[in-house]
Amino acid sequence: MNNSASDEQDVVNFLSKYGYLKPLNNDINSNNSIRYKENYNEALFNFQEFYNLPATGEINQETLKLIKQSRCGLPDAVLSDYTLHPKKWSHFNITWRAHVGDSHIKSLVRKAFSIWEEFTNLKFTETPRNRYPNIFIAFTARKHKYFIHQRECSSDFDGPGNVLAHADFPNDINVTEIHIDNAESWSYSTTVDASYSDSPSLLNVIIHELGHTLGLEHSSVNTSIMYSFYSNSRSKLDQDDIWAIQNLYGIKSKQKPTFNVSTTTTTTTTTQKSLLTTSTPKNVTVLPKDNNNNKFPDLCSLQTIDKFLIVKTHLYIFYKKWVWLIEIGKNSYPKPYLITVWLTFLPKDFEEITAIYHKPSTDDIVIIVKDEVYIFSLSTFKLKTNYPKSISEEFKISSPISAAITTYSGGIYLFLRDNTYITLSSCISGYNVPGLTNELFEGVPNKITGAFRYLNGKLYFFNENNYFEYDEFTNSVTKAGPKTLSIFNINCPREHILIQLKNMISKLISINESNN
Repeated sequence: MNNSASDEQDVVNFLSKYGYLKPLNNDINSNNSIRYKENYNEALFNFQEFYNLPATGEINQETLKLIKQSRCGLPDAVLSDYTLHPKKWSHFNITWRAHVGDSHIKSLVRKAFSIWEEFTNLKFTETPRNRYPNIFIAFTARKHKYFIHQRECSSDFDGPGNVLAHADFPNDINVTEIHIDNAESWSYSTTVDASYSDSPSLLNVIIHELGHTLGLEHSSVNTSIMYSFYSNSRSKLDQDDIWAIQNLYGIKSKQKPTFNVSTTTTTTTTTQKSLLTTSTPKNVTVLPKDNNNNKFPDLCSLQTIDKFLIVKTHLYIFYKKWVWLIEIGKNSYPKPYLITVWLTFLPKDFEEITAIYHKPSTDDIVIIVKDEVYIFSLSTFKLKTNYPKSISEEFKISSPISAAITTYSGGIYLFLRDNTYITLSSCISGYNVPGLTNELFEGVPNKITGAFRYLNGKLYFFNENNYFEYDEFTNSVTKAGPKTLSIFNINCPREHILIQLKNMISKLISINESNN
């Protein structure tokens, strides 16, 4: 499509404002211009991919339509730098105060808090005026200051439409603020009502901003209350929101959690940018114990992790009946979930995932468990119609599957236990004749137990004892070695595995970039 200069400038301004495009210095020369163009296209691609738009790195109608919608003023954290900052409260009794006189608005605020309280052990209490609250809510407009400490707020409002509100993450002063644009024509309804469709729901916006003050960033799931772009249809927590908040604060006691939760908090509350850091808080908080007495495994002690899934900004690590959900570029310390709690359609005798992959250009996730294939939508977590199917029916093969991987070009490879592979393609009718793995991926052994493609574009293969990093552009193995925790520079007694896993991945990316 032909884009006007105005459209291009709008996109540049948007990408810069919301954290996708870092401004270059003022030295405008040919090299800088080329680098800026590369950064711009990459930033636009990342934005489009995060919000499930046609991801081309070029302006399209879908992109222009979305960026003109009203939204939260906080940047998206997709491209945050790797830094160590906590992002949760170290206590569970959180105080609040709303700088409003209208009793109806206060009732909306209380309802918003109750929605988050329903799924966690957090307790929200309104505090008197003579005490600093943990969360302060106020209406303001245009250029404004923080109410508690009277410093300038770095984010101005822009009048009706566009930015509706913004908020702080938990921080070291134990006071966060939610600022709501007073210029908006707000709906004060406590329910979704079609008669208010032209006005943003104050309740929905407060629920969203409260999520930020509790430590949640924006979600790419468009049914999530933490989706940055506003919709009147979102007035309750989506499953994505529930998992995210429970990942920080644990499952509410009455919900009978299916896994143990640590009896101490492990983060302080310094200013949040993207990641968590570890330290011991002054106050020890007891979280709910597992009523089913399930003992979750220690990630540091595992030597056989070879099932991974990466979808947009999330890394999933699978082991036996457990899954760890980790946001890329962040450093939370989640306990694992039972996979059957996450994916309720799996059979009762489920023991472990055989292989898993994300179908390119869709939100479909394919899970292979023994000789059965399950396909579900990542946005709804609902099993597709007519599934599960046997692998013989789905893939026209008889040999058991040991691993699966998707490549940069969109190809899907299934690795079989008879040391061969087959190629799947939505563009080609039928399936390729099986071939030996090391004939296609030179240097990789035929017998594969796990495989995945990371965000740096490299393919990682595992067998029983070793790992192999493969560059599909040079068609060669670039790294290999014993499959132990030392691959990830992990020294578990001294440093948490997740930090070191992130460090390892960051180092790999840095090495790859320096070699290019």
